[in-house]
Amino acid sequence: MRPADYGQFCETDPVFYDRPGSDESAADLYPPAVRPVPAGWERSRDTVWVYLHPAGTTLPDQGWKVHVSGSLDEAPEIIETVLEFCRTERISAKFLAGREIVLKANSKYAPRGSSGKLLTLYPRDQDELRRLLDGLTPLLAGRQGPYILSDLRWHDSLLYVRYGAFRQLYCLDEQGRTVPALRDATGTLVPDLRRPVFSVPEWVEVPDFLAEQIAARGRQGAPEDFPYDIERALHFSNGGGVYKARDRRDGRVVVLREARPLAGLDQHGADAVQRLHREGDMLRRLAGLDFVPRLFEHLKVWEHEYLVEEFIEGEKLERYLFTGRHPLLRAEPDEAALAEYTATALDFAEQLTTMLRTLHEQHGIAFGDLHPGNVMVRPDGRLALVDFELAFDLDGGTPPGFGAPGFISPAARTGRSVDDYALACMRLFLFLPLTFLIELDSAKAAQLARAAADRFGLPAGWAEDLVRDLSAATGGTLPPGATASAGAPADSGTGAGTGTGIHTGTGTGIHTGTGTGIDSGIGTGTGAGIDSGTGAGRAPVVPHTAVVPSTAAGPSPAVDRRRVMDDLAEGILAAATPERADRLYPGDPEQFDRAGVDLAHGASGVIHALATTGYPVPEEHVDWLLRAARDRKVVRPGLYDGLHGAALALDQVGRAEEARDVLDRARELTRHRRRLGVFGADLSGGLAGIGLNLLHFADRHADPALAEEALAIGEEFAAPGGPPLGKGRVGLLHGGSGVALFLVRLHEHTGDPRWLDLAGGALARDLASSRLDEKGLLLTQDNQSTAYLGSGSAGAAIAVRALLRHRPDARLAEAVEQLDRACAAEFFLMPGLFEGRAGLICSLAAGDHPQLRPQVERLAWHLVRHRDRAAVPGRQLYRLSTDLATGSAGVLLALHAASTGNGGTALPLLDHRGTPSPR
Repeated sequence: MRPADYGQFCETDPVFYDRPGSDESAADLYPPAVRPVPAGWERSRDTVWVYLHPAGTTLPDQGWKVHVSGSLDEAPEIIETVLEFCRTERISAKFLAGREIVLKANSKYAPRGSSGKLLTLYPRDQDELRRLLDGLTPLLAGRQGPYILSDLRWHDSLLYVRYGAFRQLYCLDEQGRTVPALRDATGTLVPDLRRPVFSVPEWVEVPDFLAEQIAARGRQGAPEDFPYDIERALHFSNGGGVYKARDRRDGRVVVLREARPLAGLDQHGADAVQRLHREGDMLRRLAGLDFVPRLFEHLKVWEHEYLVEEFIEGEKLERYLFTGRHPLLRAEPDEAALAEYTATALDFAEQLTTMLRTLHEQHGIAFGDLHPGNVMVRPDGRLALVDFELAFDLDGGTPPGFGAPGFISPAARTGRSVDDYALACMRLFLFLPLTFLIELDSAKAAQLARAAADRFGLPAGWAEDLVRDLSAATGGTLPPGATASAGAPADSGTGAGTGTGIHTGTGTGIHTGTGTGIDSGIGTGTGAGIDSGTGAGRAPVVPHTAVVPSTAAGPSPAVDRRRVMDDLAEGILAAATPERADRLYPGDPEQFDRAGVDLAHGASGVIHALATTGYPVPEEHVDWLLRAARDRKVVRPGLYDGLHGAALALDQVGRAEEARDVLDRARELTRHRRRLGVFGADLSGGLAGIGLNLLHFADRHADPALAEEALAIGEEFAAPGGPPLGKGRVGLLHGGSGVALFLVRLHEHTGDPRWLDLAGGALARDLASSRLDEKGLLLTQDNQSTAYLGSGSAGAAIAVRALLRHRPDARLAEAVEQLDRACAAEFFLMPGLFEGRAGLICSLAAGDHPQLRPQVERLAWHLVRHRDRAAVPGRQLYRLSTDLATGSAGVLLALHAASTGNGGTALPLLDHRGTPSPR
């Protein structure tokens, strides 16, 4: 998932990620979603869409579908009009279920490819398509709706057309990901590209009446009086784009800010055009300030509007800090680097303070959206503010309906408090970029401020002043945070929402990766937060302040690892929702695409972690997993993304017979997908992970047939070409490192050295893409370097160690030292297993590395309190997660690996299998 996609999963529950619309009541839905179904029709519903289908009608697998757009205010009438037409013509349809769902679907950071789609209609053939277009056009005349970027507009109506799938089909894309599919002219499944631009598959015959529209569209081009050549896109949202452009008249480089009407809605329902007008007004009023871009022009091109602004040379603050300048990007920064950076960060904080004071006191304006993505650093070190679309008048102006996570508080949404709170967060972010956690647990503010002050030697009283300023902005006392103030969500899985919208994808690029930046770590000190002991029995929960690491220079309170593990396990079980059908444990939103079953994000991974670490799994939870795994809607067979992982977890908790049933279905699905050519080589969902699981079951249950099946997979890797890995994908989950681990296990099973030869080749593929610098050896993918377990150095180190156990190699031994060095940075943004500190701990545990203990201790920075238990924020840090890949279950496994001292990772099926024995 893209970072920008997480916002929609934050609206339902203030504590955990959840489906959009899963908290909707019948009162919130449009009448056609709840009134009796017409005779001869069938209705179903998911959390977003309501489906209506005439009984006895069979649709084709794919074809020309029609999307109907509609504005938020006119949506109820448009839905009624269209459904009445569909009933008369007996055309299948789906529509967004309620007003809040429509608002979210058209919000600023909703996916651009689906924005504007209020209804989808499924004509059975071209004749029915034409009747539908001709019949609905006059019925919707005069109505308004956002432009649907992915489709062809039918004349000037609200009707849009694209060719696509009518039912769910899947295939692999060139990166090895499972994606929606179409059948091409030969019947082969190919990706159904759902990009925010209209296109027609090359094998599809276009009806004449649509060909005319396509030709007319192609003739439009840019208007002759539009004098700007766009050089590149700087940012996209559902509300429009931001582009670097050049004025053809004088060669001047400018920024174009685009706004789409009726799209990019905020929580008040204001669209991107309204905000663009607000920004234009603000820039005119602030003209002459050296930290505000100059406004050159305001244009309207077709239906879109543009501001033409000054292009400010330099870098966004986030990128400036986290592409190498921050001293804690490495394990042991020297004092000179720390001192130099501290002076720069304090200067930046002072500049921001002066800018906001100028806006407030001299112009009566609040900036409204201060975060690192809206601050530019000029080459000479002067800062500038960009993106004034949320600015507002302090006297009677309307504060924005959303803001950037980590820099907003529901208690600071009026007047200058919006900016005061964000400024205090920015001052902390410059040193420790974990301000996102304060919204979950406000006790983190004092903890992180003290840590920053200690590590960077900040002036006396700096930490206290920062917490005081945060508190003042929120009315005198920091609110407790979502995890402390939430009531029912932990036990029922439902919530009341946060009251303040968030926008993601704002450019706070620490989430998306900016070169070697945050992925290689930003530090917080080396004091003891979780000690190396294992403890005995259950002790009372340690107060929050007891898990606060201090600096290496002095003593600090320590927390017994076993007590932290107990706390995490209790929190996982307390958060379980066995009454729900779509998930058992709250985790990353990815689980909703996998029926909540999988090892990475679903029930299987959590059950595996609890069982591995010695905690009892309630039978009710095991029964839930078994029911879910037997559901025919589960169609992924992989280890981390599907039924092989479920079989592994069920077997682990003593359900051997049921586990074998699930395993057999996974094997059947694998055969089916392979016949379709829909299968990759990777560990996550492909052949390497399946081979590992087959070897596990073969050994555990003495089944030679499963061993032969695993060996047959190995032979495919030995064949010329071999199974495909995703283009450009590296690392443990999707690259050569995961394949190498499987091949090493084949050697351990058979004693055949050729598997080691092949494993070395798979590792060489990953290491060839790595980059060595002062931080260590970092795997690189899509120009981003990372040490994380899933796609970076930590996962590669596990695979290299596995090979070195059987075949000494000086170059690989040197490589693993550099890989470990990359895993030893002082701080990583997220705590999780695949993309966070927990994965580094598992990797370092496998090598009994001296940096293991400091990495364990630093986990305390990420722990928050929820219902008086330890909890872990998931990916993006916006909400808590209990899953294996991103949440508490993964941290639980990491602490277990660090505590056993046996050189294992505790990761599913990745540890040493013993001495090879020739067969």
